Formats: sequence, structure tokens, C-alpha cells
Amino acid sequence: MTRNRRELFIEGTVRVLPEVLDFVETTCGGPTASNPDSCFELQLAVEEACCNVFEHAYGETGGAIRIVIESDEDEVTITVNDWGQPFNPALVAPPDMHMPLE
Repeated sequence: MTRNRRELFIEGTVRVLPEVLDFVETTCGGPTASNPDSCFELQLAVEEACCNVFEHAYGETGGAIRIVIESDEDEVTITVNDWGQPFNPALVAPPDMHMPLE
């Protein structure tokens, strides 16, 4: 079984998202090639991950991200790496479960 691997290393802020989304779209292959909805879902997941990195790990200054997409006939694996401020869930207050959803 052949495993395809493509990598994008990019420096920036949310302004580079169109380039990131183009990379995901052109790389969509293997199990997503016959299903455009799957490719869109992958783009959406990568966009969300990158936005979180740019907003929370790097803030206003931006920074580097590496996106690796590996695929074969059965699956796609996407890895997003950053070198920004790590997230510490212990510093986040637990949600108030009694508040209305609004």
C-alpha cells in the first residue's frame, strides 16, 4: 500500500489561511478524492486548528506552522505543528453548567 505525504511549512497569521486551504484542497486524495464533502470537512478542520494556533499560541505576532498530510487508499492523517505558547487546561476555569446556553 502506497502512503502519500505532503508538507507545508508557512510563517504568518490568519492572512495565510487561503494558502493553507489551497494546500489541503490540492492534497485531498485517497479516500477523499471521490467525496468533495470530505475534502471540505478536512479544510474546515485544518482552518479551525490553524486559527486556534494563530489566535492563542502566537497572538498578534503570528508564527510558523507545519501541516503534514499523509494519505493512502483507506485514511487521511493531518498533523498541524506550531511552536507557540502551549495551552494549559489547568488554568481555565470550569464552565458554569447552570448558565443558560444563550
